[in-house]
Amino acid sequence: TVFVFRPPMRRRNGKKAEDKSKEKAPLDEEDEDQPDSVTKELAGVRFSYLWKICYVLFGLAAACYLGYRYSSFLKLLHENDMWFSQISELEREISFRTESGLYYSYYKQLVNTPLLSQGLHDLCHDNTTESSRTINIIERFNIFQEIVLAGLYKWLSPRVDPVYFYIDAVFGLQALYVVALFGSAWLLSDSLLAGVLAVAFYLFNWIDGTRVPVAVPLRESFALPFIAVQICFTIVSLKHHNVNGLSQVITMATVFFSSLLVALTWQFAQFVFLLEGFALFAVQVMGIVPTAKVHCLMLCQTIALVVVSILQFFNTMLLGSLFISFTIAATVVFLVQGYQNPRGRTLITSLAKFVFSIVAVLSLTVLVHVIVKRLLSIDEDEHVYKFVSAKLGFTPRTNLRDFDALIYLCEPAFKLQPLDTYQRLMVTWMLQCYCSVVIVLLARLFHNLYYLITSSGTAFTTFEPSLKPHYAFIVILNAFFCFVAATTLRFKVLCVPYMCVLAAAGVSDHTMWTAVLQRVRIKGKPLAEMIRFVTVTVLIAALTYREIPKLQKQAEELREFYDPDTVQLMNWINTDTAPDAIIAGSMQLMAGVKLCTGRTITNHPHFENKLLRERTLQVCGSVYFTSTHVHTHTYVRIHVGYRYQGSSAQKYIEPYIKEALI
Repeated sequence: TVFVFRPPMRRRNGKKAEDKSKEKAPLDEEDEDQPDSVTKELAGVRFSYLWKICYVLFGLAAACYLGYRYSSFLKLLHENDMWFSQISELEREISFRTESGLYYSYYKQLVNTPLLSQGLHDLCHDNTTESSRTINIIERFNIFQEIVLAGLYKWLSPRVDPVYFYIDAVFGLQALYVVALFGSAWLLSDSLLAGVLAVAFYLFNWIDGTRVPVAVPLRESFALPFIAVQICFTIVSLKHHNVNGLSQVITMATVFFSSLLVALTWQFAQFVFLLEGFALFAVQVMGIVPTAKVHCLMLCQTIALVVVSILQFFNTMLLGSLFISFTIAATVVFLVQGYQNPRGRTLITSLAKFVFSIVAVLSLTVLVHVIVKRLLSIDEDEHVYKFVSAKLGFTPRTNLRDFDALIYLCEPAFKLQPLDTYQRLMVTWMLQCYCSVVIVLLARLFHNLYYLITSSGTAFTTFEPSLKPHYAFIVILNAFFCFVAATTLRFKVLCVPYMCVLAAAGVSDHTMWTAVLQRVRIKGKPLAEMIRFVTVTVLIAALTYREIPKLQKQAEELREFYDPDTVQLMNWINTDTAPDAIIAGSMQLMAGVKLCTGRTITNHPHFENKLLRERTLQVCGSVYFTSTHVHTHTYVRIHVGYRYQGSSAQKYIEPYIKEALI
């Protein structure tokens, strides 16, 4: 049998197999190349993630370094201005003027007490700060920082004097302040250069930005760093307002705890919170930030105030603060709006809702505030409203006869902002940059406002704000800070730092440079980025080259604390008066007497108490405004309870009284 095969069929089958192999070959090659492409993509993601981590770590390291340098600079200024390390202990204490000396006296008292618990008990039942009256110091004053520092000093037992441990802690907080300002500018503009420029502006304008070198124990020296941290994390919350989850919980917790520390350390924290509340409500009314986010931020600050009130033995002044009343009023308005941004179907309804929101929240705030003050019988803050009324011109100076308002109006720290402040800010180019940035940002802000009023229905839901939420908040908040600083010199420490932040952030912002360069027909993101980087770098270098020699000259100026009259007075009180003697005099001087001698005093500079204000009026009216020193001696012996120690005391003090009368 012969088997015959068909080679063509085999050839045909072979051809098909060959064709199939050729068709499958590219697929196999793609399968082999696919893992390489995925690996490259993962490697790119990892590199990008690693780059971001390194970038953030480098920025934090730069911020910490600049904060450390700033803190060291302030400490050097304080040392060279007073020769603090070489003067006597008594002179160091006298250098803490007015209320600074009063607050430091409680730290000194706690450090010198054998047991901290005994010291706290003495503060809760104090009868030496206001003669013939037992008061709770922890309730009346914000001295939690002194309690914490005294406790740390006793626990750590460092090899430094208590005064150095105290002032080093304050200077260390200023480093945190600079880090927070650095972070705020960085977050606003997404540029590391903005943080560096903001710190440069702030450092070169330190004279108008801080009072720490001349008044270390002031409440604001402790509170302002925590205010900066709170505002920094408020920026984080507003910048990522659509993000929920763990990151938002951490952000809100940080806002709460920083607000708590601010309220613990400064009696005027409630007014700073009120300005922040105004700014938050404004961005909500303009439809830039969701209502729920604004309400959450305001509640964090409100709860912080309530907690501090409880810690201060139910301090009613905090419970009756304007900010808590404003939060209640804003909550009612939010509920009426149904947590929706105010808008209408037509221009008229949109404008009506916009105006209604503002008028309603202000009216309800006043109503709630009056009701709460009546229910809780709060009168500790009356002097603040009298001062504000006189400052804004609601009470004519010619008809003003109120002692509480006049005593503030006579203080240099509560005068109008002098023109030389603006001249100094212009010398460092900060004011010019600030004004340029604010003009652009206000234009965008008014564009948002115009679109809010004119848009309706679904058009508003698709609206993308031309000014980002965190920028809008800082612009409005700084506007309030500037208004307060322009009317009251003392509060420029609130305004100037955030002028520096806004100026630096605006000058370094990517989107702002792109928009400006497009106006002059320069397009292309790489080119715009290069121009921005070069310009900001040159500005920082020019500022550094110009201003660093001035700072070095300021640091090299050597002075010495010299006040022989006050030193002689304190030595006389310590040697020629009984330990239980009661001293009367001006508020500023009495704080020093309390610190340096430990004697009982009649009044002090902490003015947030109605009975104390009445006593101060009696002391000033009956002691300093009498016609003869004989009447003064009689009043002091009868009403104040001061006991003279022989003829030497009368011989010593009579020239001071006669000089005061003249």
